Amino acid sequence: MALHRSGKLEQAAQLYRAVLAVAPNDFDALHLLGVLLSARKPAGEGIELIRRALTLEPNFAGAHNNLGTALLAAKRPQEALKSFQRAVELKADFAEAHSNLGNALADLGRREEALASHQHAIALKPDYAEAYNNLGNVLIALGRSDEAAQACRRALEIRPNYAKAHNNLGTALATQHRAEDAVAAFRQAIAVNANFAEAYRGLGDALLALRREDEAVAALERAVDLRPDDADVHVSLGSALSARRQMGRAAAAYRRALELRPENGVAHHNLGNALAAAGDLEAAAASYRRALEHMGEDCHALLQYVQVCHQMCAWQQAAPQAQALLERAGRASFNAPPFPLLATADDPVLQHKAARAYLSHAIGSGYPALWKGERYGHPRLKLAYFSFDLREHPAARLVVDLIERHDRGQFEVFAISAGPDDKSALRRRVSLACDHFIDVSPLADAAIAEQLRALEIDVVVDLDGHTEGSRSRALAWRPVPAQVAYLGYPATMGADFIDYAIVDRCIVPEDQHPCFSEKLVYLPDCFQVSDSKRPLPTRAEPRAKLGLPEDAFVFACFNNTYKITPAIFEVWMRLLGAVPHSVLWLVADNRWADANLKEAARQNQIDPARLIFAPRVDYVSFLNRQLAADLFLDTAPYNGGATCNDALWAGLPVVTCCGRAYAARMAASLLQGIGMPELVTTSLEHYEALALALARDPAELARFRRKLVEARPQSALFDTERVCRNLEAAFAEMRRVSEAGEQPSSFSIETGVLQ
Repeated sequence: MALHRSGKLEQAAQLYRAVLAVAPNDFDALHLLGVLLSARKPAGEGIELIRRALTLEPNFAGAHNNLGTALLAAKRPQEALKSFQRAVELKADFAEAHSNLGNALADLGRREEALASHQHAIALKPDYAEAYNNLGNVLIALGRSDEAAQACRRALEIRPNYAKAHNNLGTALATQHRAEDAVAAFRQAIAVNANFAEAYRGLGDALLALRREDEAVAALERAVDLRPDDADVHVSLGSALSARRQMGRAAAAYRRALELRPENGVAHHNLGNALAAAGDLEAAAASYRRALEHMGEDCHALLQYVQVCHQMCAWQQAAPQAQALLERAGRASFNAPPFPLLATADDPVLQHKAARAYLSHAIGSGYPALWKGERYGHPRLKLAYFSFDLREHPAARLVVDLIERHDRGQFEVFAISAGPDDKSALRRRVSLACDHFIDVSPLADAAIAEQLRALEIDVVVDLDGHTEGSRSRALAWRPVPAQVAYLGYPATMGADFIDYAIVDRCIVPEDQHPCFSEKLVYLPDCFQVSDSKRPLPTRAEPRAKLGLPEDAFVFACFNNTYKITPAIFEVWMRLLGAVPHSVLWLVADNRWADANLKEAARQNQIDPARLIFAPRVDYVSFLNRQLAADLFLDTAPYNGGATCNDALWAGLPVVTCCGRAYAARMAASLLQGIGMPELVTTSLEHYEALALALARDPAELARFRRKLVEARPQSALFDTERVCRNLEAAFAEMRRVSEAGEQPSSFSIETGVLQ
């Protein structure tokens, strides 16, 4: 026993065995050797020795407690629970057993009962640091991070060098979005115990939240060294490597996690993300499919599987899961980014429910407001455009002319870039267009929020919403008096921290107010701003050079492949069947989509050679390419946005089918903005009939082309100056409301005047 207490475990074990050699039923030797051996893996021999001891003294509470501890460590919580219950039956004031009982209950998911057990242990023994730490664990699991942090701090008051309490405090702080403080707590745990793998993992995750990827990888590699057989540690390392865009190494980390625990759904899902980022969509889909088997109510893999299948136009493969996605999107348990719903659900009510449910899981609460009602009184309104995509991207291309035109006597304009610098001419143009271009991409969300508050921004315009790379979460700290969603995400964000959405009456009819968490600001013409300074198409490449037949009628659609649905594709195939010598010109997005679309054409009795895929090219070439097409066929229910804008700018007529939701009404808004509502249809039957009529009537199609060219200089769609003045009137009203201490409400702008 003396050797055992001093940590000389091998010598202690030898002596316990020596006792048992001469006295096989010695209770103390059986019990204590069992305790010693149960701390090792496998713990089976130790557990059996304690059980043998209890046959000799069945009413010894301490042995029941130790048996429960061994069983709990061996991940047998139901058996452990019975042992702890027996211990407290035998000794009602046994604080340690009450707290251990709480641990077993927590492992079984019975958290409220666990809470009561730990609280009872503390009542019996007020200076019991372990019970406070265990209480903190349960409170973290219950989402009560403030109370959890208090419990961990109380444990540390009793025992300042308690590594586990420092670690749990770090976890609680991380869930409070206090990543810097969490890092300090994890480092303190490591200072006490340099081999504390769990603390290294927590440190790595917290550093990753701070976007300190290199440090995160180093911490997580140390955690892997200390605990190489822990699948979750490998998953965390994979996430850090993914953040560094080291997709090969990330995939290797996820695969190692799956070797250790094949049923790890998160590892399957994250491996799918790494494979998709590397361009291997088929392998990504397979990983997401396996993740579905293990992720229960978690919707991430379901959503990603549907999205990647739709990107490959693998519609039949995705159909059951797409239906499941629609069913689950309406539930409070929906916890995945709602962007893929835009192409699958023309339902603004469902999109609203899904967005709100997602944010309740992804962001939750506990964000202290950084702006507390102060009135800045700036002589010029401080206006910030906030986006991941201030680079060669459609969002930047649409807003750059707007930024250039803002009245600098009234507005001080900031661009807050949260994404990578692609060194493009467009990024440089954006940076020169504004008064201040600030790169916040290395910063954590909280630090971005603090910077926005420090700059005293009056109005921030989020251009991203729930799109890839979005850092909109930074606005959850409410750093700005007026926070606005515009342009980038064609649906409600479902966020309590976004005050306004800028729309028009076409994309969001007034009866759809309940489908938006934001207050709606109606522009008088089209919601979408345009770059009126972009080059006009000057010459078409010879059709032969573009892979097109010289004498064919060219239907075109350059929207992303995930927007193509079976229903719209069948319409396109019927059009090809009805128009001899016609072809369909599509964007070459990925080889699986090309092959699947060709096969779908074959199944519709259309020669697959009549589908022609255009590789991605630079922007000027893309605009010139439009001149080689005859008619642009829009997708539904997710219309083209910037893509249709470019087609109309180039003089290419667009036929669209207007649906119910914002994403399904974008092209209708653009066509109204250019004065051509006759190209808007409201059913696929009407859409097909109109496209067919135009394809059969060259004179009518030529009239539309001339009308587009004539409308371009004076249309509301391409009158950026007019849109700029309308937006400025809206931003000024938003500042007035915040400075007056009023609550945001919906309003309209008519030709620069508030209505």
